Amino acid sequence: MRGDVILTPNTVNGYDPETVDSYEIGLKGALDRLTFSTAIFYNEYQDQQVTTQVPSGASIASFVDNVGSSTFYGAEFEGRLRILDNLSANFAVGYLHSDFEEFLRYNLTTMVFEDISDQVVLQNAPEWTGYLGFTWIGDVAGGDLAVTPSVSYRGDSSMFEFPNPVLDQQAYSVVDLSIVWTDPSDRFTLGLYGKNLTDEEYRVGGYNFPGALFDNSLIGYYGPPQTVTASLQVKF
Repeated sequence: MRGDVILTPNTVNGYDPETVDSYEIGLKGALDRLTFSTAIFYNEYQDQQVTTQVPSGASIASFVDNVGSSTFYGAEFEGRLRILDNLSANFAVGYLHSDFEEFLRYNLTTMVFEDISDQVVLQNAPEWTGYLGFTWIGDVAGGDLAVTPSVSYRGDSSMFEFPNPVLDQQAYSVVDLSIVWTDPSDRFTLGLYGKNLTDEEYRVGGYNFPGALFDNSLIGYYGPPQTVTASLQVKF
């Protein structure tokens, strides 16, 4: 990554490998109509690499720092429940707790590294995520019709290590629906797919370059809006 040897002289030294000690224990199984998979994990990062952008003259200097260490742990549970012979539910839930133990940032004024771990968070690390979907399969016009409504949830998350209320994404949910019919010979498949049916607006990325030099540039990248598509598949 490019750096600025005047403002950030240590960039000429490059950066070190990032290492992680990872521990995980899981369990998979089946209980009558329920199949499931679960895991509990714990990770410790050392020499964690973080990409940083700072103003440099008339442009932006982008470089990688070994900022320090972080710890995060959590649990995941997912499964499938056969409610009826032709109706099943798929679900998943995840929990994540993350903290920086040390975050060293080069101070352009004092020319020394400072620990600012109390000011930063792990980027793109929502505490809770979830999914719930139902699939109904029935005989329609001699073929199999599968109808799958679903909703996915993602909790509050920060775009970057430094929280920014303008860019950071609040918790949101996305509703989808798919309707797929397959003819008895399994040669033709018709599909109708609805994505983000509630037309939820949510950011998946962004940048914020304040100040007159960058004309207070504020950029947001959003997920797809409400879309409906159809498909026809033919097997030869």
